[in-house]
Amino acid sequence: MDRMVLDIIPYTKIDGIRTFKDSYVMALYDRVMGEGYSNVFKDGSIRGSQEFLISMQRDDCILYVIFYDDKLAAIAWVNRFEQRTARYHFCIFKSIKTEEKIACGTQALKELINQKTTDGSFLFDAFIGYLPSDNKLALSYVLACGAKSAGVVPNLCYNHVAGKSEPGHIIYYVRSRNESL
Repeated sequence: MDRMVLDIIPYTKIDGIRTFKDSYVMALYDRVMGEGYSNVFKDGSIRGSQEFLISMQRDDCILYVIFYDDKLAAIAWVNRFEQRTARYHFCIFKSIKTEEKIACGTQALKELINQKTTDGSFLFDAFIGYLPSDNKLALSYVLACGAKSAGVVPNLCYNHVAGKSEPGHIIYYVRSRNESL
C-alpha cells in the first residue's frame, strides 16, 4: 500500500484559541469508550469525558487528532516527558478499514517521532508505553506498527476495576538514525 496521507493536528492553543472545541475533545473520549476501548483507561486515571478534557489540556500532555481521507481515524497523546522521551498512547477507530489500520498507526508513529523543535532538533527520541499483558490485540497491533516489546514486568499495569496491578509489556518505539519521511 502506498503511504497514507494523514492529517495530524495537535490539540493546542494558537494565539490563545484551542484548535478543537472542548465538546469535540470530550466526544473523542466518548467515542473511544463507545467503540469498546475501555482498556485504554483501564488504570482508572481518566474516568469520564470531563477528566479526559482536563488531562489533554495540561501543559505536560499533547493530544493529536489524526484524520485519514477527511475522517477521524485515531487519536494519540504523549505525556510524562523525560528529556526527549515520552509516554505514548494511541487509539485507532473502527471506521478505518482493517487493511489500513497498520499503515495508519505506522505512519502516525513515524511522523510524531520525527517532529522537530524550532531549532531543528528532534522533539522525541523514544516513545514508551505500558500495555497490559492480557490485551493481546493491542500488543499485536503496536508490534505490527513497528514498536518493540522490552518484555513483561509483573505488576506493571494497574487495573482499576479489579483493584490490583497486573503484568504488562513495556513497549517502545525509537526513531531510527536512518529513518526519514
